[in-house]
Amino acid sequence: MHRRLSVNSRPSSDAPISGDSALLSAALPASIEARPVPAAHPKRKHLDQIDLIRALTVIGVLSVHATYFSNALNSFGAGTAIMLLHYTREAFLFITGFVLFYTYRSSPVKVLPFWRRRFQLIGIPYVVWSTVYTAVHLDPSWAEIGLFVHTLLINLLLGRAWYHLYYLLITMQVYLLFPLFQRFLVNSRPYHRWLLAASFSLEVVMMAVYQYHLPVSGFVGWLMRYRTIAFFTYQFYLLAGALAAIHLSSLNAWVARRGRQVATAWGVALLAALAWYVIAQAGYGQPVIVASAVFQPIMVPYCLFTILVLYALGVRWASAPRKGLASRLMNAVSRHSFGIYLIHPLMLYFILNRFGTEIMSWWPGVRTLFLIAVTLVVSYGVVWAISTTPFSLYLLGRPQDAKPPWADGEIVATRLPPREVSG
Repeated sequence: MHRRLSVNSRPSSDAPISGDSALLSAALPASIEARPVPAAHPKRKHLDQIDLIRALTVIGVLSVHATYFSNALNSFGAGTAIMLLHYTREAFLFITGFVLFYTYRSSPVKVLPFWRRRFQLIGIPYVVWSTVYTAVHLDPSWAEIGLFVHTLLINLLLGRAWYHLYYLLITMQVYLLFPLFQRFLVNSRPYHRWLLAASFSLEVVMMAVYQYHLPVSGFVGWLMRYRTIAFFTYQFYLLAGALAAIHLSSLNAWVARRGRQVATAWGVALLAALAWYVIAQAGYGQPVIVASAVFQPIMVPYCLFTILVLYALGVRWASAPRKGLASRLMNAVSRHSFGIYLIHPLMLYFILNRFGTEIMSWWPGVRTLFLIAVTLVVSYGVVWAISTTPFSLYLLGRPQDAKPPWADGEIVATRLPPREVSG
């Protein structure tokens, strides 16, 4: 039997971060007098490889949720697919760190303007969608508005309005601490390799503590309790993304030189993850939902090499001529990835509650793929429709599209300063 979506149905959500693809250059101020003018920020090249990672990752998020809700909890095949798709929240943290440091690599961030812009672009959609999802879960017995408000406040504080909104809470924590994080990495540049190695080791240890509920107390105990909404849980991927942006030229050269080795390492990590998935069930008696959990320590190297492989594919994709339908679709999904991330659980909810009986009678593989495809198409359509209205900024965290797609053959978006939260 498939799982009906409800307030207590909480799959291992992975999430859409994001980043506006626009990394703008600042123009020199016009002057009619011969006087010195401030130097412009160096022009930042748009990184198409990040678009590919973002698009594939948000499709992965949607696929995790569609697979979870269209298969039995003890389905070995579904559990395998979910485990292998559990790179997505880590990939989004990587993108967040990458885009932030790429955007602000030339100068220290101006704290108050940075916070004001970032929290507006993500905070308003977070409040709006938390309200919407809380209302969707509203039980008829909730006659008092006070109970709804109390529930909404708890949901806002803990990211519990629906199973995917925790990620926006994590992103806001990153934005809050980014000025300090930027200063720390600038001052510790000679030690970046050691920092990355220590961060990787710490991530593996934390995953073991979380997955196997090792006895802990103090700060670690607090992290254990709030592990899904604390940014520190994913500190390695945030740091990896930041260092990738800081050392971008070296990373691109390394990926080009070591592409086969990266692919081989990913294959080994994949086989190791699959082996542990089988051993956890056959040898340790773990149920499928536990064996496929995102906090399995083996997922750390698997997620790392999956992100590296996606980045390598993105670099190759960015350097190739792209005029086909696949390229246009990938760009469209990347452009609206944040909106798709926000709205796809609602579309999945409506589809399953309206057509679930019919869909669940199909062969598991067919119904899962069908549900993924339909949810993606419907979510994209709704997001695109919203993006053409004045409500786009409040619902999607991006400005309204200035022209409809039929005006000049393409959508022209109103441009804002560089930002990280966008579809």
